[in-house]
Amino acid sequence: MRHGMIIIMLFGLGLMQAACGDSGSAPERSDTAGVAMVTLPSSTVVIGDEAKVLAYRPDGRLAWTFSLPGGDTIKAAPVAALSSVTYVRGRQELYAIGPDGTLLWQYKHQGGNDAIHGITPLTDSTVALTIEDRSLVALSSEGKPRWTWNLPENEKIIAGPVLTASSIVYLRTAKNLYAVDSSGNLSWSAEIGVP
Repeated sequence: MRHGMIIIMLFGLGLMQAACGDSGSAPERSDTAGVAMVTLPSSTVVIGDEAKVLAYRPDGRLAWTFSLPGGDTIKAAPVAALSSVTYVRGRQELYAIGPDGTLLWQYKHQGGNDAIHGITPLTDSTVALTIEDRSLVALSSEGKPRWTWNLPENEKIIAGPVLTASSIVYLRTAKNLYAVDSSGNLSWSAEIGVP
């Protein structure tokens, strides 16, 4: 029953992520990917608008703007960490934008421009990425890889990663659900639909 409830919750979260244009499986850029928004813990609203990120204060005033460098454009909905760092995935790189709108760091995976698929902030306000539908990579607060967890052979991530309050990241394949802890170790796995 416990695994069934988790799967139902993940399915619902997966639908929300898909609605935001980021299914985690390297979809083509949707019409809504560049215009999605997220709220920060400070109640500031951050909007992605094609190649620009804009933040609005709770009173409606513009707080800051950030333009993606090098002609890059937003490929998925931005996500926010508890520290109010906003993570934005462009065609070329992942960008970490501070609460004041300054670029903290940018990360490009060695595998190429489209290698980064799903992103999720972690409870320590760092971030984890799914890479090429095969791996989960956690980055430090400086944008450097901390650890990598690879799926078993012949498995492929089909939905964006989902984080729980207990710092577990869930990954879904066609047949299995994997729970990876904050140190990059597998906590458990379950075959979907099998009690």
